[in-house]
Amino acid sequence: MLAHQPLDLLGVHHLVVPRQGDRLHLVQQYRYPAGGRFWEFPQGSWPDGRSTADPAELARAELREETGLRAGRMTVLGRLHVAYGYASQGCHVFLAEDLEAGEPEREPTESDMRQRWVDPDEWWALIRTGEITDAASLAAFALLSRRAPPPGT
Repeated sequence: MLAHQPLDLLGVHHLVVPRQGDRLHLVQQYRYPAGGRFWEFPQGSWPDGRSTADPAELARAELREETGLRAGRMTVLGRLHVAYGYASQGCHVFLAEDLEAGEPEREPTESDMRQRWVDPDEWWALIRTGEITDAASLAAFALLSRRAPPPGT
């Protein structure tokens, strides 16, 4: 029953799966709690705590901020609870397609961010080597595979 309740937008996170053909776009930054650099899909929340904005608007903004990519099409893939055993934070997941390159608009805390396109073999290699461990990114990939066969399957 709780799974059908709408996510409270306070503390809601947004994750974007940028896809062009069979390639996926990832970002990497240092994650202090985990003590290392990891690859993941672009994600975040409004820095000023806004909770009434359109989730797709935030997803587009996050994609543009972290990667410089502009999406011609955004599709809702679903939603996730990030760690519902101890936190109420949720995550809206979007697929971004028809992408145009541009300049990132990163926040100062994201100045060390790197980005790259990966093909299916590179995606799986990054998981095997422990360079992708972000649960939300892995779950978002599962949502993508539910919609259509993901790259490399």
